Amino acid sequence: MRLLLTADLRFRLSWFKWLEAQAVHYDAIAISGDLLDVFYKEPLKRQVQRTSSWLRTLTEKTSLIVCSGNHDTVDIPVERSSGAMPAWLSELDSTITVDGNTAVIRDQIVITSLSFVATSDQKRPILAAADRTREEKGLPWMVLHHHPPAYHQGIGPEELTAGRLLKHFSPNFWASGRLYGQDHFLKRRGWVQRIDNSIVLNTPQLASGQNLFEAPFPNHVVLDLTAGQLTWHCAFQEKVDQESFDFNEQV
Repeated sequence: MRLLLTADLRFRLSWFKWLEAQAVHYDAIAISGDLLDVFYKEPLKRQVQRTSSWLRTLTEKTSLIVCSGNHDTVDIPVERSSGAMPAWLSELDSTITVDGNTAVIRDQIVITSLSFVATSDQKRPILAAADRTREEKGLPWMVLHHHPPAYHQGIGPEELTAGRLLKHFSPNFWASGRLYGQDHFLKRRGWVQRIDNSIVLNTPQLASGQNLFEAPFPNHVVLDLTAGQLTWHCAFQEKVDQESFDFNEQV
């Protein structure tokens, strides 16, 4: 059972094509927000059309789970019982697993997608229901949320909300995006963190200001559930970085 986790694709079509080519090698692909780019030269309406078409094509090749990011909130959000979400993503709800939904992938992992624009109160019942599914099926659980969790003041409200939710529900994995331009992200192995009983995976693309560093493939993590192995792939590092995990160690 292998999953590819990434984020912050920001309408880079070469990365879209790369993921489409890789899709057949994975049981699922999870994208933690920012498929669009509000600063990009392509008009947003065109970005939405092409990205929606690409997501439909991708889901024909593998299971697909997507959560919205700040760049994806380009229209008036749709209010649902599971919370607010970008209208253009809501139109894909019947095709892929998007904001406010939970999927069980091949009876081996539970994955929940959280909307960037949903409130904390809207996210809690979604997580509570997914937590029950985890317990009933005895499967590992992953949450997709665009911002990573944090706990100290001075960080944005989205990160603090994520931190509170992670501490309360303790999913096995929390997959996030978010842009980091600092060199210390790579030096500190910022792609993987162990917080309490959860493994936090950050899969940002490197950038300078609003400009992404172009690369032949997007930064991503490969999660191999069978082998208990996490592998970080970055075009700006000569070697891949790996981390092992054991669910028996997570109390």
